[in-house]
Amino acid sequence: MVTSMTAPLQREGRSTRGIRLTFPVLVGLILVAVLTGAAAVYFAPFGSKVPTIVRGTVTAASGDATQIGLRIDESAGSRNEGIGFEIAGAYWIDRDGRVHDGSHPTCIVPGSTGQRIELAYVQVRAIDDSPGHNTLVAWVRCL
Repeated sequence: MVTSMTAPLQREGRSTRGIRLTFPVLVGLILVAVLTGAAAVYFAPFGSKVPTIVRGTVTAASGDATQIGLRIDESAGSRNEGIGFEIAGAYWIDRDGRVHDGSHPTCIVPGSTGQRIELAYVQVRAIDDSPGHNTLVAWVRCL
């Protein structure tokens, strides 16, 4: 008499077939969760970034002091021709350490040059289809 190994399982209401279906379903669910998480991190326009903090000299200030040119202090022999920043809406810190919001830094006089500042910015991917990135200024400190 030959006895099948599956016969006891079937008599108890179990099937080896159900066990085989559970593993692929579990792997599929894990794969979907990982891909969804990766897509959310990649495409989401939010998250946390450590700002880049630079010191430099203002080379130009717009008439309303919302845009500046900044020559960043050279380090390790790098050459810097200047970078433009939109500082409207950024927090600013005066020489006494007080934080301000809703106005432009008083140390940046519209249409002037030569002011020493420290600035924190982050670069983020553009939300629309344009290539490149946007630079967001977090704060400006008058030195």
